[in-house]
Amino acid sequence: MNFQRYTGKTSRDAMLKVRQALGPDAVVLSTKPCAEGVEILAMAPAAIAAMEREAEQATRPQAALQAPKQQAVQQAVPTATRSPNCR
Repeated sequence: MNFQRYTGKTSRDAMLKVRQALGPDAVVLSTKPCAEGVEILAMAPAAIAAMEREAEQATRPQAALQAPKQQAVQQAVPTATRSPNCR
């Protein structure tokens, strides 16, 4: 993750620094008081989009693997041994 910290005497000063560095669509993750005034933890919107793509790709293989497992279990249990009351 590429998040960055920006500080300013006021939140307005810190946000100005965030917008100058990351653009108007910067994603603010947190704000908190600090010795310099206010600290803002922010990320560029492109970094958020990249994280979303990575998360989507990470979940795809798991979903694809689960379907064959369910089919294999159904094929392994003969229908004659199943109780008629079970669905």
